[in-house]
Amino acid sequence: MAACSQVQVSDGQRAESWRYRQQQLRQIDNWVATGRVAITTRDDGWNGTLHWKQFTEGYEIKIIAPFGKGTVMLKGNSAGVTLYPDDEPPEYSDNATSLLAKRLGWHVPVESLRYWMLGLPDPDSNQRDFVIELDDSGRLSGLVQSGWQVRFLRYQQVNGDELPDKIFLENDKLSVRVVIQNWKLSI
Repeated sequence: MAACSQVQVSDGQRAESWRYRQQQLRQIDNWVATGRVAITTRDDGWNGTLHWKQFTEGYEIKIIAPFGKGTVMLKGNSAGVTLYPDDEPPEYSDNATSLLAKRLGWHVPVESLRYWMLGLPDPDSNQRDFVIELDDSGRLSGLVQSGWQVRFLRYQQVNGDELPDKIFLENDKLSVRVVIQNWKLSI
């Protein structure tokens, strides 16, 4: 009969694991995440398939609604972002968050979400003060930043590390749920 034991993790060990994880995750500049996304406002709900390609100098985010009706694509870089809604002319802006809010009513912080998808706080946020919760492995389990509460509910093994694959974001007006089915990394 095997004996069971519980390993205690000290705050110092957790903090050291977190420092190491941040260094590793910050090196990831190019990645692709595919999965599902659900966006809920006070009045409406929307879900679809998510394809996010992040490059060193830009990104391409495609959300495909069920049955392909209502596809939205964002292509952006440091110069600005273009929204390509289904069956409508594209629209350009210098800020992805404000463009999505204007066109779709979603105040999704795309600039921060790029980091949150990896399990990191946004280092470029205007609000650098944030609160984090760590699990016993030194991974983010919770984050409060820029008016958003982000919960990292599950991780998966990716190229020898662990990346979030179930992320819930909430503020007082919007809820976003992301479930990643596949990660591809190119460091």
